[in-house]
Amino acid sequence: MKKYQEAIQSFDKALAINNQHQDALIAKGISIFLTGKQDEGIATVDKAIEINNSYIDAWLARADLLNTAGRHEGALAASEKALNIDNKNVYAWTGKSGSLVKLRRLDEASKAADEAIKLSPNIPSVQANTWTVKANALYESGKYEEALLAYKKVAELTPNAELAWSNLSELLNRMKKYDEALVAADKAIKIESASLSGWNQRGNALFGLGRNLDAIAAYDKVLQLKPDYHYALVSKGNALSRLGKYEDAIAAYDKAIKIVPTDRPLLRQPDTYNTLNLKGNALIQLKKYDEALLAYQEAVKIKPDFAEGYLNQGKTLQTLQKYQEALAAYDKALGINNDLSEAKTKREEVAKS
Repeated sequence: MKKYQEAIQSFDKALAINNQHQDALIAKGISIFLTGKQDEGIATVDKAIEINNSYIDAWLARADLLNTAGRHEGALAASEKALNIDNKNVYAWTGKSGSLVKLRRLDEASKAADEAIKLSPNIPSVQANTWTVKANALYESGKYEEALLAYKKVAELTPNAELAWSNLSELLNRMKKYDEALVAADKAIKIESASLSGWNQRGNALFGLGRNLDAIAAYDKVLQLKPDYHYALVSKGNALSRLGKYEDAIAAYDKAIKIVPTDRPLLRQPDTYNTLNLKGNALIQLKKYDEALLAYQEAVKIKPDFAEGYLNQGKTLQTLQKYQEALAAYDKALGINNDLSEAKTKREEVAKS
């Protein structure tokens, strides 16, 4: 914080000599932003734009700050303005691609990243950053094979970057290539021993390989580093359930449910409903049917189109011999997903009883 305050004072001296000094205004705005005064920092950069709205560095700075602040529509507009000034500016294309990923305009993000890659053959840092954006866009689009090539390219460009290997490991786990995912996770951990994602992906790979105790040890390492890491708590609960340690699994799920999400994926799409469903499944194994039913009911209250939650309600109600309620739950599940074969089978069982 002190260094930013000192930088601001230095830029103020330059501006006292020439209050039209755009670079000083931009640098001052960035320093103010980094002290936590985001709006004031952006407003200071905007003063540089007011002096000359064709000065591309000011628009690039505005785009970068807005992206960092999570104001991606504004950041995209600033990148577009920069491209109107110079459509060969690699940093404008990089900023645009990053904004588009955050806005879930994934095909456009990938195309913008391609432009940045094409324009920066001799700028390794831009290449690595833009290949990462492209890989993320492909991954979130479900284009896993293409994303795999992109993440491997990032690892090739930055072999000593923890993020390159942890991202690659995450995708490999998603593709069920657990042996390869484990190798990539271990590389991330070797580079940065406190890598949250590296340890979490190591746990996921080990879980996928059926090495449940080793997976729990990896998740415990994550939780040692960050006790409120939602994903590790849920995954640890799953590994404990697989080992038949249902009480411990429920404790892990309960901790996960209490966490208020802060990361963007969970803010965009909370998965509390799924964790409640997993908790319900563990309670079923303990024959705590009433508690399980409450968990399933809470899950569908959060996500009314959660067919599996209604299916599990139906099965629990059937076990409790509440057949009419079970029929209603199965009907709900089938109304959401008519191809849910287990719901059809269980409904027929109840109808015959």
